[in-house]
Amino acid sequence: MILNERNILNSNSVPIMHIVRIDRFTVEFPFEPYQCQIKFMEKIMEALQMGQNAALESPTGTGKTLCLLCTAIAYLKHCKLEILQDSAQEIQGTSSRSFYPKILYASRTHSQLVQVIRELNKTTYKDIKTVTLASRDVLCINDKVMKENNSHVKSLMCRNLIRKHRCPFYNFYEKADPSTLDLLYSKNGLVPDIEEVISVSRKHKYCPYFRSRSMYENADLILLPYNYIVDPSLRYKHNIQLKGNIVIFDEAHNLESVCEESTSVSFSTTQISACIRETKKVLELMINDEEEVRTQMDNTVVPIGTEIQETNEVKIEKNDVAYLLASLHQFEDAVDVCAKSGGKKVTGIDGKVYPGEHMIELLSKAGFRKDMREAVSQTIDKIGQYLTAKAQNETIGEFVEKGVYLQEFSSFISTIYAYKHASSQALDSPACVVRKMHKKITDDSIVKYFQLYITKHSSVITLNYWCFSPSVAMYLHSCGVRSVIVTSGTLSPLDSFINNLGISFPIALENQHAANVDQILCARIRSSQSGIDLCGTFHKRSSSAYVFGIGEVIVRACQIIPDGILVFFSSYVTMNTCLKFWKTLKFGPMFIWETISAYKEAFVEPKSKLELKTVLLQFRQKVREGGNGAILFAVCRAKVSEGIDFLDSESRGVIVIGIPYAPTMDPRIELKRQFLTKQRMVVVKQELRKNISADEWYQVEAIRSVNQSIGRVLRHKNDFGVVILVDSRFCSMSSKWFPSWMRECLKNYQDISDFEDECKQFFKKRNIEIRINKRPISSATEVAPGFVCCRKQPEIKPNNDGLHFDINALYSSEAVAAFEKSVGIEDTIPKRPKKSCIFEELEEEAKKVNELVGTTHSIDVDNNPIQSGSNLIIPKTKPKLRIKPNASLLFEVDTSEGKIKDYKSLQLLQSDDEVIASWRRSALDYNKLLQSIEKSKRITLKMALTNYAADNNFQTLISTYAMETIPDHLEVFKGLYGYLQVNHRPEFIMTCRQLKLI
Repeated sequence: MILNERNILNSNSVPIMHIVRIDRFTVEFPFEPYQCQIKFMEKIMEALQMGQNAALESPTGTGKTLCLLCTAIAYLKHCKLEILQDSAQEIQGTSSRSFYPKILYASRTHSQLVQVIRELNKTTYKDIKTVTLASRDVLCINDKVMKENNSHVKSLMCRNLIRKHRCPFYNFYEKADPSTLDLLYSKNGLVPDIEEVISVSRKHKYCPYFRSRSMYENADLILLPYNYIVDPSLRYKHNIQLKGNIVIFDEAHNLESVCEESTSVSFSTTQISACIRETKKVLELMINDEEEVRTQMDNTVVPIGTEIQETNEVKIEKNDVAYLLASLHQFEDAVDVCAKSGGKKVTGIDGKVYPGEHMIELLSKAGFRKDMREAVSQTIDKIGQYLTAKAQNETIGEFVEKGVYLQEFSSFISTIYAYKHASSQALDSPACVVRKMHKKITDDSIVKYFQLYITKHSSVITLNYWCFSPSVAMYLHSCGVRSVIVTSGTLSPLDSFINNLGISFPIALENQHAANVDQILCARIRSSQSGIDLCGTFHKRSSSAYVFGIGEVIVRACQIIPDGILVFFSSYVTMNTCLKFWKTLKFGPMFIWETISAYKEAFVEPKSKLELKTVLLQFRQKVREGGNGAILFAVCRAKVSEGIDFLDSESRGVIVIGIPYAPTMDPRIELKRQFLTKQRMVVVKQELRKNISADEWYQVEAIRSVNQSIGRVLRHKNDFGVVILVDSRFCSMSSKWFPSWMRECLKNYQDISDFEDECKQFFKKRNIEIRINKRPISSATEVAPGFVCCRKQPEIKPNNDGLHFDINALYSSEAVAAFEKSVGIEDTIPKRPKKSCIFEELEEEAKKVNELVGTTHSIDVDNNPIQSGSNLIIPKTKPKLRIKPNASLLFEVDTSEGKIKDYKSLQLLQSDDEVIASWRRSALDYNKLLQSIEKSKRITLKMALTNYAADNNFQTLISTYAMETIPDHLEVFKGLYGYLQVNHRPEFIMTCRQLKLI
């Protein structure tokens, strides 16, 4: 390797490009590369030269994206140059395009791809032909199409408008000169990101979707989301060609779960019934069309032999639709029979488990065989086009007549039979590609990596066809690929990651950080200063002792770490538990939350992207102001832990609370563990590698998310910071579970006081003296933007069935009292008489009043809870008290009878129409919302709605929805409002207020 630099002038006048020579290849790099970057680029080039796969781990902040882009494009340009220089390669009538590979650069989200383009524009390689692929959901700018929520319907409407030349954006694009378009979209010679493409398209009225599709054929660099590659149905639908090309997965630490999800699918008898209903409707419409044609012929005088113009432009055979209808009926019957017999029960979970072959048998019995997949998909596609064309001329409803469920069924069978399309590629694959597969998979054996999990709730049966090995998706797309390069900052432990993916990675790297080992301090804490064991297991993490101990650690960390601190909890439940208890447990003279807020301004990660931007802006602004800094509470696997840069002082400390293990009683988790245990017991002679154990997989999944959170602490060569892992289980873990760059500095400490001196000395060496003084806090309720304010919420009187959902039930008041007594602080917290609800307190208060004078009063239970014996003055005329538990909700309380009205009869005195109106959604809109959540949760929610319609049990419904949707899917929870009976809606609103959703 030779390194030098030269001046390169371009449209942006980049002053210096550093030249990295790797063997016979020249890589132009925009900065002087670190040693770890040179090593990273050498491994990439080795993989590309040898046509092999590479798994490369390099810490966050070491410029992985720049290294990937510069090295891969340099290799591609070298290939092009060799082809042009070698006249023997020039074949008449053959495009040189076929002699060199494309680069398919995949990342998880479009926002990450925007970052990739920004990095590309820093280099001299920005002149390479680049395109970003996205769906119509992202790129379409036709308002008629975008008003639809279903992606399938958007696709059908788009195609119908184009066929009839009714889309002005496509019409303008079709007539435009390609060279003119290139000038419009490449402003100042830079590659436009997807937001800029949409902006230019709107301005000049060109279709961005078909613009990107047309560029794909001649593009050298193709940017696209993961699912366009690993999802076989999407890859087939969009004609993504992988053979002979280079595939790069950036931020690949989640690749295993993405691969499994892309090859898994669920379908219920409710959806099958809807498919039958849609197909019947199509047959009715087709019969009506035929009748109209006959009537037209009877009433029209034309010469014999003259053809009558058909009213339907889409050619669709009635016999094909009839066959589809009959097969759907057979499939429905087969599912009913299957649910009643056979299967295996698994302890701890509902439903029955069948081998993957059983799913194929069910489909085959109904006529949906592997060889029929293409015909069925084409028939369903024609039905969709037919209904879309009809919908523009007739009013035929939203749900049934647009074939939404039939399109879902088409995706269902396409996913199940996806391996059919990979088989032909495998036959044509060179020997070197076959050798890349260390788990050899055939059409007959592929179903062994699947299991069919069938559940039945009420009368609804759900088929869950789950894949338990990412090797299936990797097999489907890797056949014929020149090189697969996966990279992330958190692939460790690397050997298990490689083994799980099922393809061999001859080239592997665990890179060191650009920063030195003395720029990071890593502590593993066993207990709190008061001796509480900080082991955040499921049974311990909700105890007040554990929460108090965590609070102690956070308070001390705020005193010894300057500037910004990021705190990552293992789950939202744990974070909410801690935040709630910290407002009731005292640390010295103040509550824990008040103490934390006194040292650093506190912020909490919100759920919505829009709110997150605001909170991050406020957090960063507070850190930059100097002083004590700020602290941000977040959750592992959430937005803050992945893909967001916290530079320099914004993250001088990262604290991880607990280990984010997946829920053990989740059916999919339990079946995955059983699958891995069974696989480990089976000795396959062809495999030299040992299969990962269930326990090891379970551990790896949790630790990778921890490592991803840890990566926020160092972002560049000169950065520095402290990592504190708060859980006694961390102390017994091998260093192999953690990134290579932090293994040397891992140390165990009994409690944080043992770590304080070393931490202070660490910052003192960098001329940062710890002088953190308490900020003035005038009131616990006076908080800065981004604070979580502790508000006393009115309780809802439980029903007699005891099933009422109450968020406070998640936390044990008995545990709090026991802990307070054990540490001698029970008398420091203000006590109030125990009442079942706020209304009972008011009843007792009303009975104590001897003289009723004055005027109507508003009692704000948020800030002024009524204490026993308080001087409440009520007018002699006994008017109605107006209880104000929230700024926008008032209830009537009739004191003339000396009691409170039942809460179900309470009425809204102040209108919430504007808020509630935004919750109402059409059936199609709400179904779209449900599609955005995990399949297992979606099934549970649909079952809960079905049961509610049958038994009218509101409490069971609200409990199920709350547990499945809070806090990750709040819009789904709020959207439930439109499907409740009128008498249940006031109680639902009260629950939402208690959860602070309003």
